[in-house]
Amino acid sequence: MEANSGLPGTPRRVRNPWGHGDRLRQEIMAATERLLGALDTDDALTIRGVARAAGIAPASIYPHFGDLTQLVGALMQDQMQRMADAMALGRDSVPEGDPLGRLCAILRAYLDFAINNPAHQRILLAFPKGVGVSWGDTGTMRPSAEIGVILIEALDACVAAGHRLRVEPAVASQIIMVGAFGRVVLSQASRGLYDGLSVPEFLCELIRLVFEPGVELAASDTGG
Repeated sequence: MEANSGLPGTPRRVRNPWGHGDRLRQEIMAATERLLGALDTDDALTIRGVARAAGIAPASIYPHFGDLTQLVGALMQDQMQRMADAMALGRDSVPEGDPLGRLCAILRAYLDFAINNPAHQRILLAFPKGVGVSWGDTGTMRPSAEIGVILIEALDACVAAGHRLRVEPAVASQIIMVGAFGRVVLSQASRGLYDGLSVPEFLCELIRLVFEPGVELAASDTGG
């Protein structure tokens, strides 16, 4: 059986079988992510617009998310967890005996994820107007803390291997993440016209910034 919200231009979708509410929840979040990545202004995000994008009636959203704040909060938590998972996979793709390589792989994974998920950056830069999501929300803090642990542990491993940092690992992780985040913003804001350092070259310079002189990196170490 097919369901339609009755709104003009709403795609028809196959109704989920009884007991498959989690699938609908994921479809709603995916529709929200697509809208945040495509809308010109954040305040254009509405429950009705999300419902139209998901091909459902607005009332079908409320059993899963009480309001737009809950929906965006859940999407933020999901995005942060996916980013943490991607960074962990990148780290684990490099042998433990190569701590600098593992650090580079973590940052490559972050940049790949962020550049390919415009909604992620939009949520982090400015929450849609009227949406009361904050970084203090418990659900958001858990994956955020996991990301910090992944990066700090990678930096600790570099120090243990004899690569000295200019600052404490916790501070170095903040410098790296702010720099990487800024690189993604430049890439997205320029709509592909940014002609500065390539991602691999940028990663080399960013990593060198937090280490004492002597750390040898080439673009090939960071994906070039």
